[in-house]
Amino acid sequence: MITPLLDLFVALIPFLIMSVALTKVNIVDVALSGPGAVAAPPSTDDYALSLRVHNSKAEIFLNNALVSSIPATADKTWIDQAHVKLVELKRKRPEALKIHIEPQGRVSLELLMSFMDASRELRVDDAEIKRKDEVTGKTVRLRFLFPQVVLKGVYG
Repeated sequence: MITPLLDLFVALIPFLIMSVALTKVNIVDVALSGPGAVAAPPSTDDYALSLRVHNSKAEIFLNNALVSSIPATADKTWIDQAHVKLVELKRKRPEALKIHIEPQGRVSLELLMSFMDASRELRVDDAEIKRKDEVTGKTVRLRFLFPQVVLKGVYG
């Protein structure tokens, strides 16, 4: 009477081993606030940079003024164009750390992650950006574009 139970284990053990080997865990560290969260005090920062991502275009806003509108392309070069524009903005204000990314409509997670990566990381082919470190007072080379990426309007 234990034979059916052994058959079950013989079938499940290879399945469980393969499912663990094929599982890929991605961890995304973003600041999300739910609808019931306590509202943060209004920011006194005069440099409010945001990126609104549509399926058909990407718009970059600085202090609620449209800086650039980039139409979508089939080969994802529009992500690179947005990155180039963000590098230009970072050159003008190297001490800025935060960018708000807001999806508009139904945007795929892959597209949203691509824009997050493009706005967070400096690439090898980007020109060097330097700023003065507040602690040491020395000029340092930046390794990240906007390290504090905040997703807006994403719930559940």
